[in-house]
Amino acid sequence: MELLLTIVSGGVIGVLTGIASTFITIHYQKKQFIFEKKFTKYSEIISSYQSATIDQSEEAKQHYVSNQKQLELIGTNEIIELSKKFYAPKVHSSLIRDKLVNSMRKDLKKYY
Repeated sequence: MELLLTIVSGGVIGVLTGIASTFITIHYQKKQFIFEKKFTKYSEIISSYQSATIDQSEEAKQHYVSNQKQLELIGTNEIIELSKKFYAPKVHSSLIRDKLVNSMRKDLKKYY
């Protein structure tokens, strides 16, 4: 009887351990996926922001606007508001960029 009880309890513990392990693995992979997607989009927005401030061409500005709209899908409210300030009159672009980068870093820290 003891042997049967040991086998059954070992099987239950094994199943529970397997479920917990699977949950942890899936959760980690999800966080890693979100981090990678956000990192890629944040890098693109900073790059297009730099191009638009240096180049000042209509094409560079449109590229930034396109990236900014995509950013609205994944960014925090703070990041979205900062990205919209790019076109505000009399704004120092380097200050906005620095605040934007700091906000992005803060958001990405949640995922690693």
